[in-house]
Amino acid sequence: MPYSPPPSHATEHGSALFVLLFAVALFAALTYAISQQGSGTMGLSEEKIKLLATDVIDMGNGLSDAAARLRLHRIQDIEISFENSIVAGYNNGSCTSENCKIFSYDGGGKDWETPVPEISGGNDCCFTGGLAIQNIGTDAAALVGILPGLSRSVCSKINGLLGIHSASTSPPVVAAIPASKFTGTFLGAPLPLPTVITSAQTDGQKSACLKVTSATGSAVSGTPLNDTYVFYQVLSDR
Repeated sequence: MPYSPPPSHATEHGSALFVLLFAVALFAALTYAISQQGSGTMGLSEEKIKLLATDVIDMGNGLSDAAARLRLHRIQDIEISFENSIVAGYNNGSCTSENCKIFSYDGGGKDWETPVPEISGGNDCCFTGGLAIQNIGTDAAALVGILPGLSRSVCSKINGLLGIHSASTSPPVVAAIPASKFTGTFLGAPLPLPTVITSAQTDGQKSACLKVTSATGSAVSGTPLNDTYVFYQVLSDR
């Protein structure tokens, strides 16, 4: 019978070491991936974050332009309707035709935009008449669009692009805000008074991004608005 040499212990040890190193590398990669979950911008480049922030700003400008178009047609603030086929609950009884609807060809001419998950984690825009922005109009509630669920990096980049603060600076923090769906009624007519959003960075800013510690109201029902970053756009100040 031909002689067969015994298996090499060095080969066995080498194989075992390779398997061990592979397992360690896999565990490290898995740990990093888990640590990044929930940020909304896992693995995104600086250029990608800038593109997402620009999309949010453009969305806000488009909504503001649509609201201005309605005002040019002599539609009053209380008549503006955000009724749409995506999110229910925005029917405004004061709006009796298509020409007072933001999301109508005969009105604001705006299509409903659902942000990509990378921007807001699947959250849609909300529209409320319960907020006022310090140094914008009077102390009366404004018509405000808000987009919750942003990541800190996108939020900071938005403010950086708007010239509010450096993109490396943390966004300002505000406390509880009401965010009930706008259906023709503003807070403060005459009571309760609207919540005034104020910070050194956002005072006088018609659009900005900030961190909200908590929120209440029908517009954010089921939306995680506790300790999250929110973009706002003033659509009509009063």
